[in-house]
Amino acid sequence: MVKKITVFFILSFVSLSSFAQSALMDDIKLMNALRNKQVLQAFTSADDDEDIDSTDINSFMIRSTQALQNLNTTHLFKYKSFSIKSLQLTYNNQNNSFLPYGSNDGNMYPSRGKQERFSAGANIRWGILDVNIQPELVKLENIPQELFKGNENDRNYWTRYYYVVANNIDDFRQFGKMPINSISLGQSRVGLSTKTWSAGVSNENIWWGPGKRNSLIFTNNAGGFRHYYLNSVEPIKSSIGIFEFSVISGILDTTKYTDIDQDLLNVCIPCKVFKKSFWV
Repeated sequence: MVKKITVFFILSFVSLSSFAQSALMDDIKLMNALRNKQVLQAFTSADDDEDIDSTDINSFMIRSTQALQNLNTTHLFKYKSFSIKSLQLTYNNQNNSFLPYGSNDGNMYPSRGKQERFSAGANIRWGILDVNIQPELVKLENIPQELFKGNENDRNYWTRYYYVVANNIDDFRQFGKMPINSISLGQSRVGLSTKTWSAGVSNENIWWGPGKRNSLIFTNNAGGFRHYYLNSVEPIKSSIGIFEFSVISGILDTTKYTDIDQDLLNVCIPCKVFKKSFWV
């Protein structure tokens, strides 16, 4: 018995100390899970010759916190026109042991070391007023990665790196040289919502496109940005088919961090990383 208990504690210690990467599902992953469930139900019902109302299934191309909450028909608390539709409490963590890597993880950093994201909030409805308060806190060790000085036999190495990578994406080896504690609006929004349309101001992540790893237009490979939105809440039926729409307008901000390897990029005279903010 003592041996079994000893082995159990040893295995527990190993599992807690191992280098790994794990994450609980965020809202977009929950939306994907819901889509998969709907597809499976549709196939199952079709095999049983049951009548399927496909208008209950919103677009597979548009996924967000708002879309997930609109599909939720329950209320935690309701009094007349006021209701608390849902509460959110989310925790994500990852540990990149060697490479600063990240994909489809929102405002988490592609950094080396341990990283955590905490998010809490509530979706409040009062008549057509729709308020979702859901800030996010990200904490990371931001450990330096081993320096790579490039291919010394290739005189154009840093020039190509600049035009292909550095001038297109903020994917640095390290973001500053200190641990990071970052607080953002996360998946928050304020707007108006009816049974057919919604409009307002939001900071939530958007996913437009059918892709599994990378979408067609917008992904959650980075944090959300402040934008205005106008979109349909449910499919609109017409005599020629079913339609959905989503329109956004916002400004993309450049990062406050600079590439810590800028001195290496300076061997290429035009390779000064400088990105301007622009509207989409």
